[in-house]
Amino acid sequence: KETGDRTTAEELWPVVKYQIEFARTYLKDWVYDVDKQPSWWLVFDWKDDLNRHAPIQGLMTFAIDKSYELACLLGREAEVKEWPSVVKSMRKASREKYYDKSRGVITSGGGQVSYLSQVWMILSGTLDKKEAVKALEYVLADDTACYIGSPYAYHYLIEAMIQCGMEERAREMLITYWGDMVNKGADTFW
Repeated sequence: KETGDRTTAEELWPVVKYQIEFARTYLKDWVYDVDKQPSWWLVFDWKDDLNRHAPIQGLMTFAIDKSYELACLLGREAEVKEWPSVVKSMRKASREKYYDKSRGVITSGGGQVSYLSQVWMILSGTLDKKEAVKALEYVLADDTACYIGSPYAYHYLIEAMIQCGMEERAREMLITYWGDMVNKGADTFW
């Protein structure tokens, strides 16, 4: 969308389509079956204690949704016409399985509250804007939440904050997190 490079998008479309269809083989009742896939490739962050069930559900919902958007841009939506209903079913299953409505937060596995569970459910469109703000405020205030451990994952948190209207808080986090590295003399991010 940004570059207008349709040629590259057309060249990569078969790979996108294959990857989404392959990932869909891991869905069971519209929930991504983490136990079915090899655990060595499921990296969201370098955090051993992060439960990955809710984050991968959100990520896969996001991936299918954005890949359908690409299909539409390329005029190939007829090839993948079922993807919007898959996304809708995954969002519904996510809310049923992972959303703790009483606290307004996404939980994963045995009830773990993590930054990345909130982030991926926001980026996937599973939570609406009001729910997203509540979930982020909850996790940011919860000292027991599984926090983000790497610069790589922090940019998704900032993107989720921006998406739900928390621009000032996102800016503060960006300056505090990456800016602190610069202030300590870094010439590249740690």
